[in-house]
Amino acid sequence: MGSTRLPGKVLADISGVPMLEHVVRRVRDAKTVDEVMLATTVSAGDDAIVEFCSKRKIACFRGSEEDVLDRFYQAAQTASAAIVVRITCDCPLIDPAVIDRVVRVVKDGDSDYATNTLRYTYPDGLDVEAFTFTALRRAWKEATKPSQREHVTPFLRTEDGIRRCNVENDTDLSGRNYRWTVDTAGDLEFIRAVYGAFEPPWDFRLGNILDLLDREPALAGKQTNDIMNEGYYLSILKEAKAEAAPKLSLEKSFAWLERAKKVIPGCAQTFSKSYTQYVAGAAPVFLQRGKGCRAWDVDGNEYIDYVQGLLPNILGYAHDEVNAAYAAQTAEGHSFSLPHPTEVELAERLCKIIPCAEMVRFGKNGSDVTAGAVRAARAFTGRDRIACCGYHGWQDWFIGSTTRHAGVPKAVRELTHPFPYNDLAALAALLESHAGEFAAVIMEPVNFTKPLDGYLEGVKALAHKHGALLIFDEICSGFHFGLGGAQKKFGVTPDLACFGKAMGNGYPIACLTGRGDVMRI
Repeated sequence: MGSTRLPGKVLADISGVPMLEHVVRRVRDAKTVDEVMLATTVSAGDDAIVEFCSKRKIACFRGSEEDVLDRFYQAAQTASAAIVVRITCDCPLIDPAVIDRVVRVVKDGDSDYATNTLRYTYPDGLDVEAFTFTALRRAWKEATKPSQREHVTPFLRTEDGIRRCNVENDTDLSGRNYRWTVDTAGDLEFIRAVYGAFEPPWDFRLGNILDLLDREPALAGKQTNDIMNEGYYLSILKEAKAEAAPKLSLEKSFAWLERAKKVIPGCAQTFSKSYTQYVAGAAPVFLQRGKGCRAWDVDGNEYIDYVQGLLPNILGYAHDEVNAAYAAQTAEGHSFSLPHPTEVELAERLCKIIPCAEMVRFGKNGSDVTAGAVRAARAFTGRDRIACCGYHGWQDWFIGSTTRHAGVPKAVRELTHPFPYNDLAALAALLESHAGEFAAVIMEPVNFTKPLDGYLEGVKALAHKHGALLIFDEICSGFHFGLGGAQKKFGVTPDLACFGKAMGNGYPIACLTGRGDVMRI
């Protein structure tokens, strides 16, 4: 009841019924849920919630106002729950089918923690988290940071040793910027409008709401653009004894966003650059210009840009020497009908600095050259299967192995097999499961985690033992770890390697390098 932005919101009226009652009713409709319990606080301000539960015979547990993780743990222990499902009571459009989909992942035993919020493909407000009581107990015992105690699941979402799974919608709705939770008066107005469009018992679901918004797009205008998960971010600031930055002026950004929604799927040409990948309301949406490490958005806000175009701008924006060289070459023409001597000079230089490089082929981006590497490996070995570790672009051969595989034939998807990083046993088992069928092992040699001692050497030995080529995808590591890439830093030379736009400070150029006998195939 003590919400700072919208006090008393959980009992706010929606079509003559308190919001909390709508949430409980919809959660009870989930087939995987055995019992619904309200976990509220011992604060006198929440007596109204306890009274509400008593009248409607809803189990209720009262616990700490500050240590929400403890409150949740004690509630789950009271209920003797083997699996716990966390639903926040400001989500009155929660869908029972979505709850069931997430819970079944944990019930199947492959995950300790499952959610649909590690990457949003559902609207904000259909958030579901499910986890084993064992995992919750570990978090309760080991979580020490205030942000981990105030928000229940940050420990489960980040700590090692917890098997996590993100459950994604069949249709990715992240590009639509749907906000179906209640934090402000504007949010509540939108929810009331949605409920007002349906008749009791209000058993409408996700598909019905999407159809409604297609018929009446003006309803979406009632949604706010407030910061998603703002409370969690404020907890982190408090933990760091820092102050929140002033609220940004983003009027022009949101105006461009509305224009983009009409003409660009997802509002960006690269998914990772989409506004859906940043904190809504706190991050820029459209950048106007950049210089060095700084960038300015269309509203004139200034930032230090740590992203740098997804890493390739290693010298920063608008580097004077790079731009001068580019301008000088374009003055002489571009995209000639025959090779240019610069192509030979650059290939020669790359062969000197990259350990595996005996020959070089150029492309425009990382997806170009990783696809080229896989095709070369298949042609050289006469095999079809690929083992992969990391992210390797949007071409069918790789993206088909992910949840974003719409449009990729099943036959193509079945030829690519992901394996976990730093786990030689898992790779060995994978290669043995289809002995003699793998053309290549392609991997990012390093990304977020350093390779364990002997790991990369072990991967190379396993690949060659099974007659497969080893390909290093150095789109992210190349030139960031020195001119020779991660292969030089770690002393392991692959058969082929891929490098991306970092070689041109963000300009569209990439290369595939490697053994001459494979490159000539």
